[in-house]
Amino acid sequence: MAFLEVDIVAYGGLDPHTAVLENSSIRIHKMPQWPTSVRNLPKILRPLMLMLKPIVQFFLLLWYICMKIPSPNVFIVQVHALTLPF
Repeated sequence: MAFLEVDIVAYGGLDPHTAVLENSSIRIHKMPQWPTSVRNLPKILRPLMLMLKPIVQFFLLLWYICMKIPSPNVFIVQVHALTLPF
């Protein structure tokens, strides 16, 4: 088996499987969630927040990939299907 080091960049939520947590070759970087206080804003600002959220998430992910984790040889991206608008 080849020795690989894996960095996982993801939003928090459920904890990963214990085998993933205990593996010393896997490092998990949890990005902060979008604040829930945004839901309490007036309805007139909700369209603005809907446009702002993916922009903020994009730059946050870019920050983690470019600055926070060591430079990888390979990127593998997994997108949850429910997060994509149809």
